[in-house]
Amino acid sequence: MIFREPPTSQWEAFDFALAEAYQTLQDETCPLCGNYLWLCRSGGRDVDFKVETITCHASRALEAYKDKSAPKDQRASKEVKASWGKSYSTTPYVPPMSDRKSLPTRREYYESMR
Repeated sequence: MIFREPPTSQWEAFDFALAEAYQTLQDETCPLCGNYLWLCRSGGRDVDFKVETITCHASRALEAYKDKSAPKDQRASKEVKASWGKSYSTTPYVPPMSDRKSLPTRREYYESMR
């Protein structure tokens, strides 16, 4: 990709642009939370995050199935069962104490990095 050498002869300029856009999106997505880097790495009072609990009922059912197959003395406690299928997600927002009306932009983030 760096030298724009097509993997096949049918590649066109649009194919390279699409591949580069996808790579940029991958590079600018936080590997820890999945949000854009310019939001999750913004410090200060302009960005905050709401934490939401998500329940995957398929994972919960799978854990219950595995637990039923385990010997009685190795089965999960009620506390452990309560956590089955649960994960957490974050959503960025502008907190009320901020002077901003919208979240910081990608451009603002990169300009602050200069």
